[in-house]
Amino acid sequence: MAFFIPFLLFLLFLLPNSIKDQLILYKNAPRLFSFFTAHFVHKEFEHLLSNVILYKLLVIPVYLLNFHAEQRRNFYLMAFLIFLPLPFLLSTIDLSTPSSSYLGFSGIVSAFLGFLPYSALIYFKKSLNWEAGISNFLNIVLYSSLGFVLLTYFEFTPIKIISSMIILVALIFVIFVTVSKTLLLRFAYLR
Repeated sequence: MAFFIPFLLFLLFLLPNSIKDQLILYKNAPRLFSFFTAHFVHKEFEHLLSNVILYKLLVIPVYLLNFHAEQRRNFYLMAFLIFLPLPFLLSTIDLSTPSSSYLGFSGIVSAFLGFLPYSALIYFKKSLNWEAGISNFLNIVLYSSLGFVLLTYFEFTPIKIISSMIILVALIFVIFVTVSKTLLLRFAYLR
């Protein structure tokens, strides 16, 4: 389900604007279904592309961490909660903001950003000794926090996208190095 989402987002982007306008959450005339659909609709290609890239950069390490920690069920449960009830909650909260409408995948991407440190903690706790795990976990929290700040508090600009991607690539590198070390240690132990 989580890997099918970018394809769905691109299909929705290709819809005529008249149909997309019906899916957007307009605060002066909210429709119940738009509380859900608004999170999957994009009007600008740059917004869609940045959301899809960030989503893929987050969902892959989150899945791999859960997979290697033997927590796939946990991943699917969280993905279900992020994709189905969360859009309604985010839309309800967004009604109290001054903007006139809501659209985009950023809230769901942010939920996966929040799921990443939890997944890393579970992985490190299960795969490594706790002392090494907590050090790596704190690195991931640091990179995730920096990424969240960049995604949340700055204007949507190419610099923001590039900076966020650099932070996420660094985060993925930390996870990759840690997972590689763990797998090498396991392999050496088995010999």
